[in-house]
Amino acid sequence: MNIFNPYDILSPPQVRGITLEIYYEVSEIRHLIDDSEWKLGGSGY
Repeated sequence: MNIFNPYDILSPPQVRGITLEIYYEVSEIRHLIDDSEWKLGGSGY
């Protein structure tokens, strides 16, 4: 797919790949936290 993306101009593919990896890792961690908080019966705040 060759869709125009403004980030293509600003950063090389390596940077985009690292950014995506970090984003997916963070979202996975958030899901894990959400799951554990739900099992414990609330957010804990």
